[in-house]
Amino acid sequence: MTWPADLSVAPERALVLIAVFIAALMITIMALGLSRRAARYGREMERARLAEEKRSAADAERMDDRNAVPNVETVAGDVAAADVHVDATPTSSESRNVMLGVAAIAPEADRPSLLKAIDIATAMGANERLPELNLSLAEWHLANGSPEKAEELLRACVRGATEFGLKEPHARARVILGDFAQANGDPSTACEHWQIARILFHEIGDKPAYDDVDIRMQRNGCPSDWVLTDF
Repeated sequence: MTWPADLSVAPERALVLIAVFIAALMITIMALGLSRRAARYGREMERARLAEEKRSAADAERMDDRNAVPNVETVAGDVAAADVHVDATPTSSESRNVMLGVAAIAPEADRPSLLKAIDIATAMGANERLPELNLSLAEWHLANGSPEKAEELLRACVRGATEFGLKEPHARARVILGDFAQANGDPSTACEHWQIARILFHEIGDKPAYDDVDIRMQRNGCPSDWVLTDF
């Protein structure tokens, strides 16, 4: 094998080779940079996709929760027949829990469902539904030994029912507020609540409820000149 006698490269050719090498190196570096940016962009897009899936799942779960909340009218209807009946005159505040602890609350009308229904009605601006719901929640608190919370809700019920002309929940709330007043040794206020309740029951034609309040008033010595005889 023989080697060429002269392996030297002309300066011009050497410069061309160097330029080609540098250009190739720069292209390689640029390609690597683009590849890295593409990979980073892909990772960011994947994270964004996963975050969107999580948000969609959370939104769907919230919608399921809202759909699972009973209709506010249904929730209120579940406890429409519940009432606190007092046949004896209480003599001290110690009898209060005994007197107010006999309400028969429908098991479907649990506190979380009622609170959610109240939140939904409030958010929707359906304030005319709140008196019945407040009354139902008050009855739940009565059945579960929280008369103070119940009394606050009953007063809220009376205010709302008065505003919207809802006589039935207004009357039921007045009956229980009368029981509270009697239990606290204030028979005059008790008779006033019961009288208002009796008038409201009379106006809506609920004779059984009217008779129940009438008996309550007579047993607790309310003024006889408040007696109505239109039935």
